[in-house]
Amino acid sequence: MTWCEAIIAQGAPNNQTLALAAVAPTSLTTRTGHGKPKITHAMQLCANDNVNDCYILPAGFSDPNGIPIECSSLYGAVTGFAPAEAELASPIEVPENCQLAIYAVNETAAASQCFVWLMLEYPGAGPFQPVTKTKPVVRRAWEHGAALVSNTVANSTAINDLQPGRTYQWAGIGNGAINGATAGFVGPIFVGLAANLTAGAEFFVPLINAGGYMVGGGPSFVDFARCGIKSPVFAGGQPLNTRAVGFTAEQPQAQLELAVDKVFP
Repeated sequence: MTWCEAIIAQGAPNNQTLALAAVAPTSLTTRTGHGKPKITHAMQLCANDNVNDCYILPAGFSDPNGIPIECSSLYGAVTGFAPAEAELASPIEVPENCQLAIYAVNETAAASQCFVWLMLEYPGAGPFQPVTKTKPVVRRAWEHGAALVSNTVANSTAINDLQPGRTYQWAGIGNGAINGATAGFVGPIFVGLAANLTAGAEFFVPLINAGGYMVGGGPSFVDFARCGIKSPVFAGGQPLNTRAVGFTAEQPQAQLELAVDKVFP
């Protein structure tokens, strides 16, 4: 069992190489006390097609060209991304208390909102485990409950029907839409668990539009097992509290998937 935390960074480069800023409550500085983390996932999302080069440069990194972010996609109401592409083939270990500079390169004179999402895995003890497909899965409708104020994290509608006597694990999220399921969201949106379920980690994952809203279709779900994302295990009989943050003023909704130890009496 490990301890996993996300980093979300944002900026609007305009004919420049721009250092992106952290979106609160995440931080560009790695934690201390949990061991040296590895960057296991990285993805860049941009509003326009003029940012296709993003990279990470940890403080003290010997190569000034940095670490490439391979997964790059547009975001918008008719777009999606390939979630499994965000997993790094070779995770990069970085020091504790290390500043991670994240750069986005725009070679055109047009400002474009750009987001980068990273997942870091710390070796210290925590509630995070690999998600396997050996357990049955159940669904819950996820609602944010209000318009999502841009880049300000807010609590989503609590899920209060997890059954006591059962053990759950968040296994995926997807089929995103705006309230009423009439269209995709302009996004991007990141959904996370409350800190009491993550041992204090700021754990967020990107939400993806339902495939029917995407031009040409595409993946509709961020499946944690396929993407190599670890997540917490927790007992039923308690509220499942989630949070969301994103560059949108819409009210998002989605389907949430939970692995459970048993589905019959």
